[in-house]
Amino acid sequence: MPTIQESNKARMRKFVQVVQNDQDVDAIHRFFASDFKNPDLREMLATDQDSENDYSYSNDVEGDKVLHEILFRAFPDIKVTILDIAADGDKVWTYKLFEGTHSGPWLDIPPTGKKVSFHVIDIMTFRDSMIIDHKQISEFVSTLASLRKVSD
Repeated sequence: MPTIQESNKARMRKFVQVVQNDQDVDAIHRFFASDFKNPDLREMLATDQDSENDYSYSNDVEGDKVLHEILFRAFPDIKVTILDIAADGDKVWTYKLFEGTHSGPWLDIPPTGKKVSFHVIDIMTFRDSMIIDHKQISEFVSTLASLRKVSD
């Protein structure tokens, strides 16, 4: 019988495949608990404008769904590769590579046609096989800054 950590890593791999690679945003509810929180959403959905123009978001399941919808619209060919994965207790860490072409708008950034790649470290907390919390360290914000320069 697999350990809780092995089961949670398998759920994380499945989330990356179904939601991020297959782009099935409606499946998010199969992976995130109803009380899920993502405190990093504001940074991901910020524009280069003043804060009153920032995208309306919530740091819950629906906010994460919106984030993925915007990501897939901006980078329709995006592929996510798990480079490393580890688990301890109720947490799963992944080190991932995102690669795609900026062929749709990302909030205030018009399409540039540029190929991008960036790394993300996700720390997901699980409860009863469901993700309840998400923290991350990401190169995505600097990737957005470079796309803004290209579009200016």
